[in-house]
Amino acid sequence: MQNIGASLPERSLNWCHDTCFYENGIFVADAGNSRVLGFETPPSVSNPIATNLIGKKDFNTGSENRDTVFGTDKNLYWPFSICIENDIMAIADTGNHRIFLNKLI
Repeated sequence: MQNIGASLPERSLNWCHDTCFYENGIFVADAGNSRVLGFETPPSVSNPIATNLIGKKDFNTGSENRDTVFGTDKNLYWPFSICIENDIMAIADTGNHRIFLNKLI
């Protein structure tokens, strides 16, 4: 069930397509909610709140491009794949037809 049946995606995933370990934590490409979630340590319980968010203004926003139909430098639309090299995260921002680069730390 998408977003575990919740109307707000704060503690859920929708079309989780990829994960990437970074330092002691993990990032998750939450494609259906058009965001990437980060966890300082890999979760040990179901449905934890993430500690890092990329692609949305808050944890309860799950739309493709939150304030516009056009992609911006802060919005993601169906991030399907993530990779990290030298503290740079590359996100396959599929719905916006681009690679989104994000400097970590």
